[in-house]
Amino acid sequence: MIEYTKNQSIFDIKNTLQNKFQINSELIDNYHIQNTDIFKITISESKFKFLKNFLKKLNFILLEKVIIGSHENKRNSNNLLKVIFIYQPFLGKFNIEFVDSIFFKTLEEEIQKTINNRINKNFISERITSALIESNGEIIEIATQNIDLHKTFFDDLIKDKLLNEFKLNQIDLNKINEFLTQKNNSICIREVVKYICKDLSQSQIIFQDNYYSICPGCDYSNHAEAVLYSKVINNFKKDINEFKNLNLYLNNHFWICKSCSQKLENIGIKNIYLNKKWAIDFFNITKIF
Repeated sequence: MIEYTKNQSIFDIKNTLQNKFQINSELIDNYHIQNTDIFKITISESKFKFLKNFLKKLNFILLEKVIIGSHENKRNSNNLLKVIFIYQPFLGKFNIEFVDSIFFKTLEEEIQKTINNRINKNFISERITSALIESNGEIIEIATQNIDLHKTFFDDLIKDKLLNEFKLNQIDLNKINEFLTQKNNSICIREVVKYICKDLSQSQIIFQDNYYSICPGCDYSNHAEAVLYSKVINNFKKDINEFKNLNLYLNNHFWICKSCSQKLENIGIKNIYLNKKWAIDFFNITKIF
């Protein structure tokens, strides 16, 4: 489980929401996605400001706020809201915002080039990330995940990892291999493991730190931010310190992992901007605040 500010777990936060803000448990929906957490909460408008401030201290930022009706109490009536918050573990270390920017068009073009030039034409990725560093309107460096690193078939290294590190058995491996074959080796093996393991006792493997290492294409070293970091280090070395106001634009994602956060901090990134339009589509919401 993610370590929250003040060491509060999801269970602690839910209890606080119920007791401090007097929100019924059925009005609180929480789910885990890509190693971060989302809260969907139904709350009266009069309590919303206090809720927002409380969750902000725990590094949650507001994604959506929608009026869904009115709430009557003894004193007055006020709007009933449906709000969505997403956990950003490194909020504070960086300023993190969902924005609109022309830079995301550039990143989309980079993604399309990567797709067009991939070696495995069968491979289909649900989400390819790309990132760039900008300073005072000038693009310093740009990078996209190497999708050809994604494993869409079994080899001895992956078999050994799944058997010994993740404690799957041969029956599990047979199911995974069968699924890969059915899909004509078009899907990343990590996604298949996640799909197969959702009904297995080993389903908790998706919460392990080394879960992304199942597939080299998903490994932390191939995240767009990590690839970008390597390019900056190789191309600029110490010269990167000469740039001021370094900003990172990340396309097709909604948070930053610990590994990438450390790299971005090392090269002086202060602001991280995420694609607002993409996030609205991904989360199927109306707008982002």
